[in-house]
Amino acid sequence: MEEKNKVDMLNILRFGAFMMIFLLHTKGFIPVMWNENCSKAWMLYTPAWAGTWIFFLLSGYGIGAGFYSGKYEMSVNGIAHFYIKRVAVVLPVYWFWVFTVAIFVKPEILQLSGEHMIYLLKLFFFDYQEEFYSAEFGLGWYMTTLMRLYLVAPFGYLILRRVVQSKKQTISALVLIVLAGFIARCLMGYHIAVVGKGNWSPDIYKPFYYNFDIFFSGMLLNQLKDHKKEVSQRHKTAGRIIAILALLLLVLVNCHIYYDYAYGKSDYLNVYCYVFPSVYIGLTAFYIYYFEIQRDYRQTKLTMVQCKKNWMRIFDYFQKIQFPIYLFHSAILLCLADAYDKTFYKGLCKALLIPKSKYNFAIGCLYTLFAFVISVIWAILVQQMFAGVKKSKFRSYLEQIDYSVSTKKMVYVLQRVFPL
Repeated sequence: MEEKNKVDMLNILRFGAFMMIFLLHTKGFIPVMWNENCSKAWMLYTPAWAGTWIFFLLSGYGIGAGFYSGKYEMSVNGIAHFYIKRVAVVLPVYWFWVFTVAIFVKPEILQLSGEHMIYLLKLFFFDYQEEFYSAEFGLGWYMTTLMRLYLVAPFGYLILRRVVQSKKQTISALVLIVLAGFIARCLMGYHIAVVGKGNWSPDIYKPFYYNFDIFFSGMLLNQLKDHKKEVSQRHKTAGRIIAILALLLLVLVNCHIYYDYAYGKSDYLNVYCYVFPSVYIGLTAFYIYYFEIQRDYRQTKLTMVQCKKNWMRIFDYFQKIQFPIYLFHSAILLCLADAYDKTFYKGLCKALLIPKSKYNFAIGCLYTLFAFVISVIWAILVQQMFAGVKKSKFRSYLEQIDYSVSTKKMVYVLQRVFPL
């Protein structure tokens, strides 16, 4: 394929998903009534849950690409190397996030007590579901769910690869997976309503098993690469335009539904909670199919020279800082809220000649901008700090171990200890 200096459209989708999360989270920390005297404020009340669903689907697609391309072999060593890479990518930054937030934002968690020890262990070893200190460590639940999805990913791939072969089977499997996820969420929601116990967020939104359909739909999309047919450029262009417009329309409708619910104007939240996850899967899959699976070129290497020629390539760099910016942005928002200076922001609004009736909305926008800039700068620093960890000597040593031999020895020992 020809090399082109074009942006990866999946990275634009990643950026959009993050901004959906970031913009909504910001609303919870802005110290003024940000939507005062602004009739279009609902457009900024973005659906953060949907951004997370898109992240899960893109993660499934990325992990699936590694397995379907043969990068990870379906052997003991291949699966071990997959886990080693995931840990090498996630663990250093994640643990640094836990330490940093614990020391500088929530030092109370470091007090010597059995309760706080349990808190730290839950955070360190991915067993956190936002049951404590949600303002500071709330985003840790996402890592718990994602790591559990990573844990079952090789086995899910093995099943899908053996069961799904043809294009017709692939499409049928995608429909069945999406339908199964929709039914599972609805049944659990019905159960919660009947027994009067439980809540949608901890019992449906966060558990990894209720995100199977999202993650494995993304993984299964890779199967369509084996059945790709050449289509005309007009067909590709039409498909890509429809994909973008459909996703934008869905997000805008979602913004309106969520904003009206949050401010007591109407209550269509069940549509968002139970119907929209499946809709997001379908439209995001459509987007991936036309922008990624039907892509007919290879990207040139990301360099400053390439970025100067095509400034859109900056979105490709966002993929490198996506993990740290997601983890740290909430803590940064909390720190900015604590440091809020009303006089400073009002003086800035006055200097920008903003009418007094729009001060609160302007302060909300300025607060969001400052938080975004600080989050980006901090994420770049963290990314640079841990850039060499992925290729560390320790990781190389772990990848050289023959895990098949170790596994056979372990099985032998277990058979001797527990004879059948």
